[in-house]
Amino acid sequence: MTWLDDAVDAINNALEAVFVKKVDRSHISYGQVDSNSTSTAFTATVDGVDTLADGTTVMLRNGYVTSAEGFTLDVNNLGAKPVYNSMADATRDTTIFNINYTMLFVYDSTRVSGGCWICYRGYNSDKDTNTIGYQVRTNSSVFTAADKGYRYRLWLQCVDGKLMPVNTSTSTNATANRSSYMNTRKFPLGGKIIYNSTKADYAANDALPAGTMWQQYNLTLGYSFNNSGAALTLTSGSPVYMICTDEGDGMGKLASPYYTQTLPNSADGKLYIFLGLATGATTMELCLEHPIFVYKNGAVGLWSDNSHTHTKSQITDFPTLSTVATSGSYNDLSGKPTIPTVPTIADNLTTDDATQTLSAKQGKVLNDLIGTAISYINQ
Repeated sequence: MTWLDDAVDAINNALEAVFVKKVDRSHISYGQVDSNSTSTAFTATVDGVDTLADGTTVMLRNGYVTSAEGFTLDVNNLGAKPVYNSMADATRDTTIFNINYTMLFVYDSTRVSGGCWICYRGYNSDKDTNTIGYQVRTNSSVFTAADKGYRYRLWLQCVDGKLMPVNTSTSTNATANRSSYMNTRKFPLGGKIIYNSTKADYAANDALPAGTMWQQYNLTLGYSFNNSGAALTLTSGSPVYMICTDEGDGMGKLASPYYTQTLPNSADGKLYIFLGLATGATTMELCLEHPIFVYKNGAVGLWSDNSHTHTKSQITDFPTLSTVATSGSYNDLSGKPTIPTVPTIADNLTTDDATQTLSAKQGKVLNDLIGTAISYINQ
């Protein structure tokens, strides 16, 4: 074998190595986060990954709860790299993933200095090991407090889009929290009902921060209703309703007291907004949907806004109607129908008016006379 043959073999071997490595990278390697990992630093051994290059892809089964402060990933001791959210260029991934959650990681050397892993995943919804997947929260500070509100309160959407707390008291007395200090604002029936999960208090017109306002949440009703377990005893597994009055035009106002677990068995003029299901004596799972019930026509049924009370004068775009629509007169029409003149009926045999029409009654008289004359002639 000549030196030329050796050179050709070397080139072929090099090309084959590059080709095989390129093919290998088209395959997603699968592994599991190992026992040396922590919530902030994942380590894993994955077959087929010997270098970190743009597009290197691994799928890992997680064995640890991730940290809300962000975490790093080190594959095959190639270096711990920060994990970034695939949906935001400059955002470290701080979503909390629970044990046994599977995530896809793609290496990117250009997003941040020193390189990073980009995490592609759906939202965690493991019903057995994680509650966060079943909680829906605001993602930005889009809501504003209508009134001063305190920690751990339910908030209701106002007509201007702001949120009002169900009460404005700091008292822990059961009666006070449920009755005396309730908010007296009207609110749109069918609007959002949101739970503030933070310890912070907010002044009127304060922006309510992202990540603290939940539309579905397992919460303690202590501050929204009262803070006494003895006074507040819910039946677990039964629905919880918020009671309000129908103020007309699709608006409601909280009643006193403003919660119950029982729908009425007779008409009481109240509306019952479904909040969720009790999960304990003082806890409840706030649900996303809040149908409204009312006792009407001998039974409880779904409420609908049928309180239309507007008059014609209150409607600014009411169309102009021709007089004929309300009076029957054709005088205001530009194209009037031709109505034939009704002739005068003559109910006698003495008139000589050529414009009158002989009545059927007089026609019978003439017919009888003709019959009599024929009978006389035939005699």
